Amino acid sequence: MGLLITILSLLAAVIAVTPRERQLDLRVRFKVLDWAIASIGTLALIGLEFYEFLETHFSFVPPEKSWPTGLTSKNAIYLIFLVVALVIPLRLRFAKLSKRRMSIFRELIEELYWNGNYGELIALLQTHLKSLFRIYRDDFPISRLRAKVYPLAFPHYDPAVIEEILKAVNGPSKTKPRKRRNEFQERLAFRFKRIAWRLLKLLPDGGTAKEDATELIRGIFFAPKFVTALSQTRPYLGLEIFTEFKNTFDRTEFIELFMRELLKDSHSVLFREIRNNQNMSGRRYQLPETNRLLFFLLKDLNFAKDVNIYKPVGDFMLTYLDELAAGTTKDPYNRPSDSEYERNGVWESPLYIGILFFDIMVREALFKGMEWHMWLYYMPLVVKEIEKNYSFDGLGSDHEHYQYPSRYAQLLYRIFRNMRDWILGVQDVPSDQANVKLRRADDEHENGNIPKSSIIAFCESLYTVLVSERIGEKTKASLADMAFEIYFELRASGKYDSYAVSILLAMTHEKSYAKQAPKYRGLLAKFFKEQRIEYRLKRKEEHVDSVQAALK
Repeated sequence: MGLLITILSLLAAVIAVTPRERQLDLRVRFKVLDWAIASIGTLALIGLEFYEFLETHFSFVPPEKSWPTGLTSKNAIYLIFLVVALVIPLRLRFAKLSKRRMSIFRELIEELYWNGNYGELIALLQTHLKSLFRIYRDDFPISRLRAKVYPLAFPHYDPAVIEEILKAVNGPSKTKPRKRRNEFQERLAFRFKRIAWRLLKLLPDGGTAKEDATELIRGIFFAPKFVTALSQTRPYLGLEIFTEFKNTFDRTEFIELFMRELLKDSHSVLFREIRNNQNMSGRRYQLPETNRLLFFLLKDLNFAKDVNIYKPVGDFMLTYLDELAAGTTKDPYNRPSDSEYERNGVWESPLYIGILFFDIMVREALFKGMEWHMWLYYMPLVVKEIEKNYSFDGLGSDHEHYQYPSRYAQLLYRIFRNMRDWILGVQDVPSDQANVKLRRADDEHENGNIPKSSIIAFCESLYTVLVSERIGEKTKASLADMAFEIYFELRASGKYDSYAVSILLAMTHEKSYAKQAPKYRGLLAKFFKEQRIEYRLKRKEEHVDSVQAALK
């Protein structure tokens, strides 16, 4: 009896020290056969402990003397306990979430969610994520076979009618008509398909498992509290969820929620990875696999485009700027920009992180030959919002002596510098690469050409800055000078004259229909005149004359 008590005490101790998420996991993994093995093992242990009593009172119990030599009821207890202790853990190790256990799993997850036990919830989801999505997609051999057989057994259209319609629309078919089977063969094939369907219906289908999985995923994975907890505690599990979502709409919706939460938290993995991803080779960022989030999102630009990865980042920046404008306290980005802020403070700014994310993404698209602008046109929108919030309050009387006196001014510089590098990146990629082949030397959109799209975005942003009543002259002059320098650099080699013409046209024609166009062109001419002597010293005289003529 003492041995049985010792075993039970050991089991109780193991259960007591097992983490709660592991206990919940066992509830999902433990199936009917496991309960049967455990019950039979327990009864066998009790029977062996009281074997003398059973042998005395029940004639069908074989006497212990007839057992194999060396085997007794006492050491048989150890043997059975060892077998049960090996078989059940081995089964649990390889057990997965099944359709039959889906309802229990859903109840556990919902209980944890409503109780706020997000750590245990996420751990349990991570363990069974693949099985959960398999049930959600109903990705099982029998289900796939049913999906193939059903339309054959219950056709929803008459092929002969469809064929007649196609003939009427497209004219006579040029291909040789397929030989039709005789009526007997048609009936035989139809009956066979119906029989196959009836046989498939007899096989178990898991009941409401798919519905439970769907409600769990839609109810939990898209809940703001869950996404917040996920981004803070297990952010890389989000990458696995991205992968499991096959439906583009669901995947895009989840990514938007997830990226928004990462941008809200200055301690998130997104902030950390972007800060650690500043090494560059030429004009291109290095993108190591150790930065798992960035590498996952940007290694395949088609994936990034399909899920609109730029949208949650761009929308967040615009919303964030709107909230700053509506705030009751002073906007922190209108404070002076000092060395400490530029060294450390910027890495806590969601605006700065969002701008850098676009920079990494657009450069990757440029160098990988992506024929899409990756919505770099968010940058002019961000510039407009910054201009609305821009103020000199709190900068002191000497702010006009600095080119970029405030944090907003530093953000403007970073945006314009990024766009400058996207334009000049044309010099660092093969000239026959599809996304840098210029169709027309003008200021019209070419969405498949990243440098030209960057030219248009740059000039739209420059217009916003130059006509602003809030932004200082030094800042305006510096950004206008950046535009002129882009033109001169493109003209310098003689290989990119078409791009130089495009930026000059975009710069001088920018919003020519707008009321403030005269002011814009006047300032542009003024800033060029102030630097004209400097340009003539450093640049070819005919190039300088070209700009001067365009500004008249």
